[in-house]
This record gives sequence, structure tokens and C-alpha cells, in this order.
Amino acid sequence: MALFTIIFRHLTERSFQKLTDANMANFKDNVNWIITVPTIWSHSAREFMRQAALNAGITENNVRLVLEPEAAALSSRQQLLNGKPKGFRYILADMGGGTVDICAHELLGGGQIKELCRSTGGCSGGKSVDNKFEAFMVSLFGGEVWTNLKEDHANIYMDIMNEFEEQKRQFSTATSVTVLRVEPVLLNLLRETNEGHNELQMVIPETKYADSLTFNVETSRLTLTNSIMETFFNDSIEKVIVLIGEVVNECRSRKLPLNTLILAGGYSESPYVREKIANEFAANYTVLQEPDPRNVVARGAVLIGKTEKNFIQRIAKVCYGMEQLEEFNGRKHKETYKRTIGDTSYCSRFGIVIRKGDLLTHGKTFSYISKYRKPGTTDFLHPRIVYLSEENNPSFCCEEGMVAKIDIGSPNSPGVDTHTLRYDVVVDDIELVFKITNLTTYRLEGITVRYLND
Repeated sequence: MALFTIIFRHLTERSFQKLTDANMANFKDNVNWIITVPTIWSHSAREFMRQAALNAGITENNVRLVLEPEAAALSSRQQLLNGKPKGFRYILADMGGGTVDICAHELLGGGQIKELCRSTGGCSGGKSVDNKFEAFMVSLFGGEVWTNLKEDHANIYMDIMNEFEEQKRQFSTATSVTVLRVEPVLLNLLRETNEGHNELQMVIPETKYADSLTFNVETSRLTLTNSIMETFFNDSIEKVIVLIGEVVNECRSRKLPLNTLILAGGYSESPYVREKIANEFAANYTVLQEPDPRNVVARGAVLIGKTEKNFIQRIAKVCYGMEQLEEFNGRKHKETYKRTIGDTSYCSRFGIVIRKGDLLTHGKTFSYISKYRKPGTTDFLHPRIVYLSEENNPSFCCEEGMVAKIDIGSPNSPGVDTHTLRYDVVVDDIELVFKITNLTTYRLEGITVRYLND
């Protein structure tokens, strides 16, 4: 948390200095901060980013979290899809450095977008190619040498990775060889660490790359054949193709035909990535490339900052529910769902608030009503734990499905032990806001929501 807070504080200080230099210091309080996050991030990860921004001094009303593929979609709507009619449908693959997000949308009137099926994603972006390259370098120079390079010669390590990044962007199926410079520091570390086989030209013949890799001692250049470069990419590309296929199949099962696939994000700048994905889907889809894929999310984030929060209609990916406790009965309840409070054992049942597949729009409220008994009475029964479930109709709460805990104060109503509470879950952008109204006293109860590390 501390590191992210420092980063946010630095960004705000630099930004406000720019405003001051432009004689616009009076506008500081009107600056909105748009934080983009991958769609696969958990609720606790999103809350972590929000809290880091707040800790840096950004006011809560000026912070807005948005999903990266939705930012990309809004940018695409104004550029690549400009002029497309209402009802036009497409798949968007936002392929960044760390994550890949896949979603399917339909254009609505008034600049709105509708999610057609649950978005998906994974950690198979461009960084996974870098990881494969580093594993390759470790196989040549050894783990000790590569670790020493990263720890003691960080600038040289960054030079190597930056050069590979340039080659990664240029690589395609038509590329015959890729040539990389081997830094003298790396060769010296190899000589210092290994005894006997301490020259790179001696190491290569003993590796599995003996027939597809050469090293020129005079120029200190390493030449990789196409087949080696392909191994760096193929695992991540296969995962991306599977993810796109999942969205295609779900839309097909819903009888929602699609004929356009949009590629966005920095990873889609790679000709090899585009070629492989096009080879897989071009027979049935028009594959389009964002003209500025690396900056499409940033551009979309700016557009979202100027757009009403109801610009998109989402589909709930999971069920959300409140814990509903009933007295445990060993004859009909499994021990797995048993929870003990004080001297009493309960069965933790799943009280559904939002169903999987429900349409989520900004400001929409889902409600759940439950009884609450004050502490000190016979029981303490109020659903203070929020759960999620991948099931369509969950009956019981599982520990791994815990999302958040709601701490609620004891109602101040002498003589009344049992209260009826209405739990309202309000959709706010990509976050859920919890409110509790005491229907017995007609008061809005003060609560604290603590997100768990889900």
C-alpha cells in the first residue's frame, strides 16, 4: 500500500505543479482522477487501489475506478467504430502488458454500450513473453548470473529488456532471425561464475538451442531463429485465443451473432500476435486493429471522465449474497457450512441479492431484508458477511467466497431486541456500495465495509 500511495502522491504533485505553472491552480479541486483496472481484479484489489489514492490525498469524490476494456471500448466507439449503427456488436480483446481482458458489446443509442456476456481475462499479456525470454536467458547464462545482473547491474538489465521489447514489436511470421546484443557485463559475469564452460560459445552447444542459436564473438551478437522467438509468444497467444473462444461460444449460446473482433492494447502492436489471432478468427470475423493500441485505454479513461456513469450496462459475472444464519441441524446441514457464534452453531446459508447474469446499471439497487437481534439477547443474527458464488443458484456460503464484512453498530432503541434491516446494494461504476436501513426505526444505520483478500 505504501508504495502505491507514494506513486499516487507523486503523480498528483506533478500534475498540480503543471496546473500552477499554467496559472490554473484554482482548478485543483475540480480534477477527477480516473484509475483503470483489469476486469479480472478482485473487489479487494480494486479497493486497494482506491485506498492508495485516498491515502495520497485525493478526495473520495474525485476518484473513479473504471475497467480497462470498457475504457478501450469507449475510445473505439469514437474512433474505430465511429458511424456504426445502433445494434452493432463486436468482441474487444484488450491485450496489455500484464493482463488480457476480453468482452463483447452492443452499441446502444445515446452513446451507451451494453455488455452481451460476462467478460473474461487472464494474466497472458506481453509480460508473459518477457518472462519466457528471461527463462531463455537463464538457460544460457544460469540463474546465478541472471540474478546478479538484475540486482547489481539493473541499468544493463533494463537495456537488455528494452532491446528485446523493440525486437518483440517487430517480430512476425516473416521474420527469419532476431539479433540481440550481448552486453560485456553479462559475459564477464558468466566467466566469473562458471568454471570450465565459461564462454557463451561453449555453453550454447550443450543446450537444446544448439541448432537454432549462434553467437558471434567478434560482434557480441546473439542470433535467434524464428522457432525460438515463437516459443516466447505461443503460450500466451494460445491462452488469448481460448479466452476469445469462450466469449464467442457464450454469445453464440445466447443467440447473439458477432462478426467483428477488435484488437487493442500494447501487446496487440506485435505483428506476430495479430497474425496468429487473425489466422484463427479471420474466416468468421472481421479483425480490426486499433490505430493507437498502446494508448487506447488512456484515451478511453479521459473520455470516461467526461461521460456519465450510466454509459454501460454490465452483466453480473457471479451471484452476490448476504450470509443468512439458521440454527444448525446435523441431519440436514453439512459440517462444511457450520459456523459457531458464542455457544450456538448455525448453518451459513446464501441469501441471494444479485443473481449471476443480472443486468447492472449505474444507480441500480438490489435489496435484501433480514432480521437482526442486538448483542446481549439470545442470538446475534444479522448477515454481516458478503459472499459471492460462481453457481447460478447457490444455497450455502463457502469460506472461499467471502468478499467483505459489514460492521454494523447496535441499534439505539431501548426495549426493542429484534430489528428488521434492509440491505441495499447499489451499483456505482465498477464498485458496489452497501447501505443498511433499519425498517423498525426507519433510520439509515452507520456501517463499515471491510473487503477481504478474495
